[in-house]
Amino acid sequence: MGLIAVVIGSIFGMIRLLLHLNTNDLWLAYGSAQLLLQGANPYDYPTNGWPSNPLPTVLVLAPFSSLSLEWVGVGMITVSTTLLIFGILRANEPWRLYTLLSLPFWYNLIFAQWGILFLAMLLLPELIWLSPVKPQLGLSVFLSRFRWRQALYAAAFLALSWLIYPGWPMLWLAQVGGYDGFIPILYLPIPILAIIIIRKLGVTSREVLFFLLFCCTPQRLWHDQLLLWAIPDRPRSALLLTIISWASIPATEMLSNLGMTIYWGTVLSIFVPSGLLLLAQGWHVPKTITKQALV
Repeated sequence: MGLIAVVIGSIFGMIRLLLHLNTNDLWLAYGSAQLLLQGANPYDYPTNGWPSNPLPTVLVLAPFSSLSLEWVGVGMITVSTTLLIFGILRANEPWRLYTLLSLPFWYNLIFAQWGILFLAMLLLPELIWLSPVKPQLGLSVFLSRFRWRQALYAAAFLALSWLIYPGWPMLWLAQVGGYDGFIPILYLPIPILAIIIIRKLGVTSREVLFFLLFCCTPQRLWHDQLLLWAIPDRPRSALLLTIISWASIPATEMLSNLGMTIYWGTVLSIFVPSGLLLLAQGWHVPKTITKQALV
């Protein structure tokens, strides 16, 4: 199981290496990590108008900051994909491999984004302590998969970051003004769908709780939505969501030509289908949160 995961993860890492793909989401944390190791203020690294990263993100990349940025991107995709595949195989749900064919997965791979790792967290709860690395993604993961032990680990991780560079949260928050994402719940179909889901299914299911929280968190186009591939609970659902995801590109272009924001395509072609799948599945396989699951 582990060997298969490593092999598949390495294949996707090599794809990045051979195609010399960009590392759009790592350069800032990478540069901040280099400053930190030099004893300087990690938030002095030029942001060029982009939102900065919390110190936990910088700490994760710090051990690899002596490598080239290209190799850091290769390593990130290799490790993240390996963990995702391991989680899929450990759950004995090989049909989740359809995720590897989805638009959000490839968008994460091309631009070295964090979505693959956070989807792996949803399948491997022992990784939840890494949630502070990307708070806007980590919040919905952390709360919907809450476990006391992982909460303590996450708290220790945050405490360590404070000890390494006290006061970093204020420096970070001062540099997040350039965030240009969207909040799905603000787009009309989503609040209506959320109300229907709450009335029909309640909020005792981890999947329902995750979907509702994720719809309320700021996110970027296409790559963050990979986390929604934790919702399908059967092969047909996973395949359907994967196929529909590719409609997001033409839908975005078409709706943009009609004067609508670029996010409508993703809302209609990824979020709405995910919510409808959740409704369809909820009638048959309720997955409630038990006290044992909180350990």
